[in-house]
Amino acid sequence: MSLALFDVDGPLVFDRAPEFFTWANQQPDVETQWSYSRFVETGDWVVATGGLKPKQTNPLYRRFTLSEDCPDMKATPGASNALKQLWQLTKHIATARTKTLRQETTLFLQAQVSDFAEYHFEVHWEKAALARDLNAQFIIDDNHHLLRSVASSTVTKPILFPSRAHRKLDDLGRVIVLEAESYVADDMSPDEFSDVCSLAWQEITDILNSNNHKCFS
Repeated sequence: MSLALFDVDGPLVFDRAPEFFTWANQQPDVETQWSYSRFVETGDWVVATGGLKPKQTNPLYRRFTLSEDCPDMKATPGASNALKQLWQLTKHIATARTKTLRQETTLFLQAQVSDFAEYHFEVHWEKAALARDLNAQFIIDDNHHLLRSVASSTVTKPILFPSRAHRKLDDLGRVIVLEAESYVADDMSPDEFSDVCSLAWQEITDILNSNNHKCFS
């Protein structure tokens, strides 16, 4: 049976990063302006936040989730229906979310998205090693730099989930870029990006189902 790793924020939980960046730039204890566009281009929180390490950004994210400016957590459009169709697939979570968010993340995913065989928290650039250790056939993530690393160091097939802003996608090697990515534009509304997400999940379902059919034929 095939095994796939799924990132949480983006593919499964609707991306709230733009709102987080806007909120952070309004906080008196954030001295250097954060850049969401740079985050999209680099996939690197440290670069996009002016050098802040996770031990500094994680408490800020926690404060953001408790603020009135934080949108309610909701499932990414298309994710739940797609994963129901992929019942033959062994599904693992691989997220950079901290372990302090384990309970609320797990409960939300189980109620709104799907059950998962395993939940791996606090993994980011280590996802390539995790994919290799688990002999994962696929990884679905919205960080193109991370997936380039997966493509170059493992046999896992990386599928790039669209982001909420346009980005340059050069030299990605074996990374699968979905057609849905071509519909991404800067300053998209949440409704417009929801349509992109639904299209992306249709494509992902076709790819993973095709692989499962090959495994069982």
